[in-house]
Amino acid sequence: MSHEFTMIQRQLTSKARSISRILILQSNFRYQNRFYSKMAIQDTSIPVFTAGGSAEVGKAIKEGLLPEYDVIHLSLSVESVKEDLPRILRGDHVIPSSGLGSNLDRPADAQRLPKLLVAGGGFSAEEFEDMKNSIDLTAGGKLTGSQIPLWVERNVVAGPPKGPDGKPINIKLPSGEFSPVFVGVVVANARTKLDEAARECGLI
Repeated sequence: MSHEFTMIQRQLTSKARSISRILILQSNFRYQNRFYSKMAIQDTSIPVFTAGGSAEVGKAIKEGLLPEYDVIHLSLSVESVKEDLPRILRGDHVIPSSGLGSNLDRPADAQRLPKLLVAGGGFSAEEFEDMKNSIDLTAGGKLTGSQIPLWVERNVVAGPPKGPDGKPINIKLPSGEFSPVFVGVVVANARTKLDEAARECGLI
């Protein structure tokens, strides 16, 4: 009986290990399938570098622009833009302080370079000009022709933001969170300006 029990125990242990291996392989396959599917979708879109004053709004823009535009990196300050963008253009793997950007999911040797550069309305006209004038978009001559990204011109309107009906809207809710209507307007405006720039560059 003891010998038979030992044999049965060994068989059950062997089956458990086999099942465990199968589950691990299935899990790895599902993860890789999701990863490569995501990469395939993003790699057919237009890569965009963005700068803004809020990670919350930046995240909404990143998600709202898919699948046509791929936000590869979000910087949250002028200083961050000046530090991060030149390195990105050189092909470095730059981790954004915002924690947002599809390049985070790519290995160091597969980083996407931006085609379009966007600065949100949270930056003043002077700050925008400072970013434009202080960064060498050729990466020291490494990039030429169509490889050189284009700054998307802004259309910052003075006064409170307005909704689709032309009426002023609140930027934030009483809870302190950004208003969904405001975020929707920001995303729509960003897409409009990106479409204009993409057509100008012959990207679409």
